[in-house]
Amino acid sequence: MFGLEINESFIKAAYRYSGGRGEPSEKEKAEIVSLAQNAVKQLNPRGTKDYFLVEKTENGVKLIGTNAEFCGELIKKHLKNSFAVCAFSVTLGFESETVLLSAAGNSYKKLLTDGVLSAIIEEFADYFEEEITRDFPFGDAAPAPRFSCGYGDFALSSQKTFYRLLSLNKTLGITLNETSFMIFPNKTVTAIIGFEK
Repeated sequence: MFGLEINESFIKAAYRYSGGRGEPSEKEKAEIVSLAQNAVKQLNPRGTKDYFLVEKTENGVKLIGTNAEFCGELIKKHLKNSFAVCAFSVTLGFESETVLLSAAGNSYKKLLTDGVLSAIIEEFADYFEEEITRDFPFGDAAPAPRFSCGYGDFALSSQKTFYRLLSLNKTLGITLNETSFMIFPNKTVTAIIGFEK
């Protein structure tokens, strides 16, 4: 059961995600705590995942048993020692858009709220990673850090692969813009984790 710990580390992350520099003031810390406490009452973080054995290709990594291939030198390098992967997605759901909308009349509050929501989804992604490792079905293996499309040459268009592979419209109620490859709700993470022997 995910429980958000609103500690000093969380406060600093939320402040950084909101565009803050340096250390937040005591007033800003209190505002972040209040916004986070209010948000968690409304949010329902959830995720979905699937595991695949992989084979390396000239362009990247192919998921065995599917027609899915993740291409790019960075993802190929990142998964070079992995024999299996977990593709996953986590979201704060449309409730997060409601939380953000409640701050629309105040630009400063909206920035802080956006930062708080970003920090929450990152915390939940970390929590979900623990479940991913615990449920790994292919024997003993060590997980590599998660890797998301949009970094380097791991193209943002790979969002479409995640979207179809995990049936995100059905499993999480997520929508994908087929032109920009942006996912909605905005506070959603898609990523791949390699597993190494």
